[in-house]
Amino acid sequence: MIEPTTSVTGRIRLLMKVVRVHQWVKNVLIFLPLITSHTLMSWDAHLRPALLMFLGFCCFASAGYVCNDLLDLEADRNHPTKKNRPFASGAAPASWRHGLLPALLIAGLALGAFIGFTATCVLVIYLLVSLWYSLHLKRKVLLDAFVLAGFYTFRVIAGHVASDIEFSPWLLAFTMFLFLSLAFAKRHVELLKLQDRQDADGDDKPVLGRRGYILSDLDLVPVFGIASGFICVLVLALYVGSDRITELYSAPMILWLLCPLLLYWLCRVWILSHRGQLHDDPVVFALRDRTTWFIAVLAAALVWIATTGTPASDAPATSRAPDRVLLAGGTS
Repeated sequence: MIEPTTSVTGRIRLLMKVVRVHQWVKNVLIFLPLITSHTLMSWDAHLRPALLMFLGFCCFASAGYVCNDLLDLEADRNHPTKKNRPFASGAAPASWRHGLLPALLIAGLALGAFIGFTATCVLVIYLLVSLWYSLHLKRKVLLDAFVLAGFYTFRVIAGHVASDIEFSPWLLAFTMFLFLSLAFAKRHVELLKLQDRQDADGDDKPVLGRRGYILSDLDLVPVFGIASGFICVLVLALYVGSDRITELYSAPMILWLLCPLLLYWLCRVWILSHRGQLHDDPVVFALRDRTTWFIAVLAAALVWIATTGTPASDAPATSRAPDRVLLAGGTS
């Protein structure tokens, strides 16, 4: 066990580790509807409520992580890597177990209230499903991966609700298949690690006794993940080829280059996963991987060129943002 730190700087760093600040990057998906509808610079109507929703998700997501760590305390202490988590290792003061969770919940509810009733309901639904996942769903084969992917898509839905932007079936389908592929990649990594730790007799055991997957699933899980990733690229290709694209982009043909970029990145993720070189947390992998950053910058540049470039001969001279519908009632 590690003795709790007493310095102010040390406690701040420890707190950031407990609430998993690095995981907050997932909540950037809330701004995706604003980016794809070209309304990111509209502060009062869209950006301000989306920013409040982002902060609310950060609070509720951290509350879910704290709750999950407390529920899995004994299991984490016997895990080869999770034993180093603040609560499992004893680095976090015992008082944090009782005060941190309600503080995060109150802060999240307050932020949701600033946006409106619908936004508050979205936050509460996310929290309840997160708790249900921690208590039960994560032990269900396949369902756990679908719920994990659903959490990411739900962030996009939250962005639509907060910013009052019309829902895009293209965007929701794209994110669902993309993150379903990454969810299966996460499970694949866990199965590979279990294989490395299995006993000499080759017992077919559930992953750490907490998941429903067994070693014989090792060949099947990548099939689900790779198929989901390829469908994600197909959705993107169909969107780029749709009539809707000309309403938002002056040079939409440039966006076709996003398809091979995304396909390459997904194939690389699965190659690394197959080799056992992928981090068990896709978010951490993306943040640390230079190739991922390069592809992201290149993709952003392509979107910028498609938005500001010379209009194609068959495209309208000016672009217009899609109509937006107020979800809570009325029109924007």
